[in-house]
Formats: sequence, structure tokens, C-alpha cells
Amino acid sequence: MLNNELYDSKGTTLNPGASFTWDYDKKIILKPSYEYTHTSTDYTNFTVDKAKNFIHTLSFMATSYWPKNIVFGSDISYTYNSNISDGFKKDFILWNVSAGYNFYKDRFLAKVKVYDILNQNQNVTRTVSPTSIADVQNTILKQYVMFSLTYKLEKFGGKKKNEWDIEEEE
Repeated sequence: MLNNELYDSKGTTLNPGASFTWDYDKKIILKPSYEYTHTSTDYTNFTVDKAKNFIHTLSFMATSYWPKNIVFGSDISYTYNSNISDGFKKDFILWNVSAGYNFYKDRFLAKVKVYDILNQNQNVTRTVSPTSIADVQNTILKQYVMFSLTYKLEKFGGKKKNEWDIEEEE
């Protein structure tokens, strides 16, 4: 209700996307992707007649497992948000990179990852709903470095089969 008068809204969202993964001999993995989101809402008896917004996101991820025991990763994405209000930046590039080392029979991975190398991440979104149109910028952790150590578990419970175990047939 707006000024004691009922209003009506009808919204549609279209969200197609495409991606492709190319794996070269388990040594290099490349994955480009694209996503498009279009939101449109028509109003009757409201302060605006129509609200539209679209977002383009183009991404590229690359991971290299060469040379042996070394893992390099890079993911970069470009996002454009069409109808953000003045005062908000409409586009940004987010780029993360990592380097890791596998050791102890490839069961451990020590890795360092740098997030938001270009210091552009802003987490600005426009939400169009039946009751509101809102541009919001959330507080986020920006540029940072993370160190991690990962242990690969082979199996939970049960007996691990040895290569030389032969199952007897009845």
C-alpha cells in the first residue's frame, strides 16, 4: 500500500550463463565463463512505473599443476551493474591469485592466496522487489592474503584396499 492506495507489481528475471572448461592433460585447466542477469519489474499505482537492471559478469579461471608438486591459480572477473545509483561505481575487476606446494605423497597442500590484487572489490548490489528498489554496499574484507595447509583424506572408515589384494570369486 502506498498513500492508502493499493499498488501492484509484476517482476521477471532472466539469468542465462555459459562456461567452458579445458583440461590439458591434468596439467593446465582453463575456464572462461559469462553470466547475464536481467531484472525487470512493472508497477501499477506506485511512485515509479518500471524498474530495470542488468548485470554482466565475465570470468576467467586458470590453474596449473606444472611443474610437479606446484599449483598456481588465477581467477579474474569483470562485473558491470547497469542501474546502480549515482555515487556507486558501476563496474569492477576482481582478481585473486594463489601458489601452492604439494608434499608428503601429495597428501598436504601448503598454499598462499592473495585476494583482490587490484583493490577494487566493492560488493554493491541493486535489488528490485515488489516493495522496493534498493542499492546496497556491504562492508567486506578487501585486499588480503591467506595462508592455508590442507590435508587430503583418503578414506573415512573401512579398510583401505592394497594394490596387491585379490578378491576371491565364489
